[in-house]
Amino acid sequence: MILFALQSFCDANDIEGVNWKKIRRLLGKKQKPKKSRPFTTDEIKLMLGVTKELRSKAILLFLSSSGVRREALTELKIGHLKEMPNDCLAVTVYADTDEEYITFINKEAKEALTRYFEKRKKDGESLDPDHPVFRTKYTLAISKPKVVSEKTVSNLVHRAKTNSGINLNDEANMLCHAFRRRFNPILKLNNNANNPLIERLMGHDMKLDNAYFQPTIENLFEEYQKGVSNLVIDDKERVLEEKKKVEQEKEELIKIKEENENWQKKYAHERRKQETEYYTKEQVDELLKNLKK
Repeated sequence: MILFALQSFCDANDIEGVNWKKIRRLLGKKQKPKKSRPFTTDEIKLMLGVTKELRSKAILLFLSSSGVRREALTELKIGHLKEMPNDCLAVTVYADTDEEYITFINKEAKEALTRYFEKRKKDGESLDPDHPVFRTKYTLAISKPKVVSEKTVSNLVHRAKTNSGINLNDEANMLCHAFRRRFNPILKLNNNANNPLIERLMGHDMKLDNAYFQPTIENLFEEYQKGVSNLVIDDKERVLEEKKKVEQEKEELIKIKEENENWQKKYAHERRKQETEYYTKEQVDELLKNLKK
């Protein structure tokens, strides 16, 4: 990038005689950027196991279940959360900006967040809608809450990774992105995955698509639900989510079967009605009279 800028400067100022090929050889080959990987479910489980603080647990589960960037946590307010079916929460990210989008957290993350909120409330905080979802540590909870910083989020993730012995050498600020890299394929590898909806759940800028494609919160939640069981960290919770998903699929199949049976009954009734329909003598006479005319 620097070499390109220097070459452009020389070209713009008619500076000649520079052997750019020789300079490039001296610089050596361009190093391939290190490819980061996502956290695995088992690794996040280990991180939660060595994390005792309620806020830290809530943040780890929030990141893993929502796929948000770490900076989003520094802007979230309690009023940006909305109750959804199946004990989930809708999260409005970057509210009231051009980058606003909606994602969700699952039951597991919601329960951790609820425990964190209850602790703050017990300590004396009012938990108003304009209060931050994640606040800095406090001595007096009744003092005006300050939002948690990006650095704090990165440090707690790095500390949890280190204490659990996970071999992931990303920089602290990139570790938070490992949750996001896990979130994306979990949703996209589902059967009948709708990639445009998943891109919306990721908050990716689709430019022209954003102007014409406006999915509802119900559309987005339906897509999120397809992968929710694989986003869950706790084994017991995952089993419950998978059972819930199977039950929902059974209910949907029963509903379709009932609709088909009702349609068949209605069709058979109409057929019988047509087959047994007959004209009275007066109707036949009237028809014959009309034919003679």
